[in-house]
Amino acid sequence: MKKATTLLVASDGGHLTQLRLLVPRLLPTVGAATWISYDCLTARSVLCGEHMIPGNGPSTRHLGNAARNYQLARQILSGGHFDRVVSTGAGIAVPFLAEANRRGIPGHYIESASRVEGPSLSGRMLMRVAPDVHLYTQHPRWADRRWHYAGSVFEGYRPDRHGEPFPRALRILVTLGTHDAYRFDALVESVARLIGPDDEVVWQTGSTTGHDRLPGRVERAVPAAEMQQLIDWADVVVAHCGTGTILTALEHGKHPVVVPRRHLRGEHVDDHQAVTAREVSRLGLARWVEADHVTRRDLLDAASNGCVRESTLPFLLADRPVVETIIELPEVVLR
Repeated sequence: MKKATTLLVASDGGHLTQLRLLVPRLLPTVGAATWISYDCLTARSVLCGEHMIPGNGPSTRHLGNAARNYQLARQILSGGHFDRVVSTGAGIAVPFLAEANRRGIPGHYIESASRVEGPSLSGRMLMRVAPDVHLYTQHPRWADRRWHYAGSVFEGYRPDRHGEPFPRALRILVTLGTHDAYRFDALVESVARLIGPDDEVVWQTGSTTGHDRLPGRVERAVPAAEMQQLIDWADVVVAHCGTGTILTALEHGKHPVVVPRRHLRGEHVDDHQAVTAREVSRLGLARWVEADHVTRRDLLDAASNGCVRESTLPFLLADRPVVETIIELPEVVLR
């Protein structure tokens, strides 16, 4: 049987983090692979050592970059070097999977774990423009004839309490992600009021610039390797409710305080982060707090909790279109 050569496609941030964590679980296994992600600090640092071709981003609701990514997809997939395309979104997924569908190359789209109640705009677009692409939800509650449940990036984590009250002084990491289009001033202002005189604080602010008098160290962006070190250093991680940030915190055994961006304040395109916050809170993996309700007690309680990682099941990629709700995972043969 021919060894698969896989094209892995994801925008930076949470989508890229999810695909990175899912790759070791994918069956058929990922052998030789090429990554497509945005040409930015976070993606390049996450994929250091991997074969990466830079895509054009941001591409969600950006017609110019979407067109450029369609052109790039045609160029890359025309050479016959790839046996399948796997993506976790977001907007960059559509041109590559649509082109794979047009050429008869098996394509797999894994919807973000942040989409608890239904597919994203990218997922809905793929249902129309790429009917042969295999579609996966990470939440079995909305699996149906088109959307197959094969697992979730949140599998394998369980909450764990440290047992002893935490001391008053804290090492705090506040991270707002890397999205260029949306600020999150409400979270910055709320946490800034809670900082004690002996606390050590690092802020990763992204596009939320202009807060020049914040205590501690302030960075707009932090390379992936350094962010891993900071999360390991921190007693408590306070973060916008981005899936990538949550997963990275969980990988380091943390119990993050997650604060959803709100559409009403212009902090995101919709309120899907609130749905994600509710889900990880239900699983006991994070503390969900709204931006204007964060307290010192939230920080202390989160610092006193953590999580542990247990084993996870393989994520089986289907070998034919899903025509009915899957109850038992099918045997997989790579075409």
